[in-house]
Amino acid sequence: MPGVLLLQTLEHGAYYAGKLDTTPAVARWHVGKRRFVLSDFSFGQQRVRSIPHVEDGGAGERFSPLSRTDPKKSYEVSDYSFETVS
Repeated sequence: MPGVLLLQTLEHGAYYAGKLDTTPAVARWHVGKRRFVLSDFSFGQQRVRSIPHVEDGGAGERFSPLSRTDPKKSYEVSDYSFETVS
């Protein structure tokens, strides 16, 4: 996918702007889990979840990181959630 940052270029704990399937999103990269951790709001509640990189095959949602970013407060993921999300 053109413009997508490759797995080996991502930095642990850094935030990336990109696409969650086709929706714009910001997510934090966890190198040990090989997953992005993101915070979103669903039914009025904040939810933290992990999503694989678009290069990782399989079914379900995938995140395509396009650039490194500094997140707005609403996109920040706490260190606790970052380390404990499955």
